[in-house]
Amino acid sequence: MKDTKKTKEQLVNELVGARSRIAELEAAETEHQEAEEALRTSEERYRTLAESSPDCIKLLDLEGTIIECNTVAVQCFEQKSKEDFIGKKLIPFFPEEYQPDLVEALDGVRQGQEARLQLQTRASTGALMYWDITINPIRDEADQVISILFAGRDITERVQAEEALRESEELFRLLLDSTGEAIYGLDLEGNCTFCNPACLKLLGYGEVSDLLGKNMHDVLHHTRPDGSHYPEEECRIYQAFRQGEGTHVDDEVLWRADGTSFPAEYRSFPIRRDGELIGSVVTFVDITERVEAEKSLRVAHKEVEKAGEYLETLIEDSPDAIISTDKEGKVVLFNEGAEVLLGYRREEVFGQRVTLLYESEERAKEVMRQMRERGGRVAGFETILRAKGGSIIPVLISASILYDEEGEEAGTVGFNKD
Repeated sequence: MKDTKKTKEQLVNELVGARSRIAELEAAETEHQEAEEALRTSEERYRTLAESSPDCIKLLDLEGTIIECNTVAVQCFEQKSKEDFIGKKLIPFFPEEYQPDLVEALDGVRQGQEARLQLQTRASTGALMYWDITINPIRDEADQVISILFAGRDITERVQAEEALRESEELFRLLLDSTGEAIYGLDLEGNCTFCNPACLKLLGYGEVSDLLGKNMHDVLHHTRPDGSHYPEEECRIYQAFRQGEGTHVDDEVLWRADGTSFPAEYRSFPIRRDGELIGSVVTFVDITERVEAEKSLRVAHKEVEKAGEYLETLIEDSPDAIISTDKEGKVVLFNEGAEVLLGYRREEVFGQRVTLLYESEERAKEVMRQMRERGGRVAGFETILRAKGGSIIPVLISASILYDEEGEEAGTVGFNKD
């Protein structure tokens, strides 16, 4: 009976042990399933992240073989599907001139380093593509590198935009350097941000550094033409960036480095970026010659006015009857001597044909014929005029044809002596 009892105890223990092992196995299975689920979730998250990324992403083994990639990678490298990538080496997908750099980068990543490269590829259309490449090691729980993450971003548009900006800046600089008009820029503090050679030359400075960062009002606009102080708050150049309005001024002076000034015409235009004022650009020219020419012209005008006044006095005071017509033969000038001789007031004959004043229309035509035959002028030619009351007045006429700038007949002027 004793042996049977031991056997039962053993059976019970074995049963308990079996149940315990079953429980352990079930727990292990649950843990395994949870691990697999976590792995699937992690892989799905990776795929979602990779597929939603704008970057070209490839997962490599330590030999540089592609084991996974996203759709962007397929599209960027003009492959038909992921299968065209998976299982193939990464290096041959890039131009030969960049392959040594990629090999070196992958060697460093295997050692736990990160790498970043910028390189170019060419699409099937021949278009050049620019890439910003990052290569990072992937580690396990023991901090051992087990795979490699390759991410490439297409930066073609950015590079092209930067190149366009460089070309634009170069063109801007060429324009600044080639124009004879002085140009400089201002920030919101009124400090110089750029200037061209013409600006340096007109102001008497040798280097751009002589003006960059300087307050330009203090440099060239500090004093008015009369020598009085020009307050900065009244500066019309600064109006462009303070009020957002362009200005055009030609009645002020600018000051050179040597302390001398010159009359200038300047324009100041506001500069905006994204709608926000960031400064202004100023252009100016030395108008000394123009100012001197205007002075000379004003003097000449005064002389002409004096001469005109003198001539008008001579005409009015002349005892001769002075009569002038336009190109249509209508009276436009009738002096006091003509009023005395013919009895008309000038208001009565202005705008009337000059034949009104001749004994006959044929007499008037004969005077014109004689002038044309004699080179546009007759002197002491005898003809007959008719006064207002109808009386006949023999006169000696000295007359000339007037011509316009094109050499066409513009009228006549005649001096008639009783």
